[in-house]
Amino acid sequence: MEAIVNLFQSIYPLSDQFVKALAERLHTKEVKKKQLLLKEGQIAQEIYFIHKGYFKSFYKKDALEITQWFMKPGDIIIAVNSFYKRVPSYEYIQCINDAEISYISHDDLDYLYNHFIEFNFIGRVLTEKYYILSEERLLGLRKLKAEERYHLFQKNNNDLLNHVSLTDIASYLGISLETLSRIRGKK
Repeated sequence: MEAIVNLFQSIYPLSDQFVKALAERLHTKEVKKKQLLLKEGQIAQEIYFIHKGYFKSFYKKDALEITQWFMKPGDIIIAVNSFYKRVPSYEYIQCINDAEISYISHDDLDYLYNHFIEFNFIGRVLTEKYYILSEERLLGLRKLKAEERYHLFQKNNNDLLNHVSLTDIASYLGISLETLSRIRGKK
């Protein structure tokens, strides 16, 4: 919980009452490699904070897995559409390697928003951060050439390269595995 409190505290000062309410609602668990936190068709019930380990979000198109996101320690995991709209998910969230996460339910998150004004500010700042990352990713997919996308990914996510498969990286970048291999071979 300390890492989450430190993250929130870096955004906005926290009251003792908020920290107590958060501690009462936050749970921690270990997740095994390849374990799914969410499957297509389920309604996302929780939002997660990664203490250790790596995750990916993907959806299936025909027989292919299309990787949308990678998440690493310090990141928040959420299936945005399913969690907030309370609709079945189109995506999967899978653990890449053994991990430890904390999580809070939709109802408990609403409680914190409704009872602690500081949490609304924190939520807004975090939402802005992840929305900007999403916009940057979409712009990169639309505007950058394959090689440029890979080099940007490498620059911004160097720690991921040792934890995720090349197949998943290629899918995330919107290129074939062969194209990724060719780009990586140009070193």
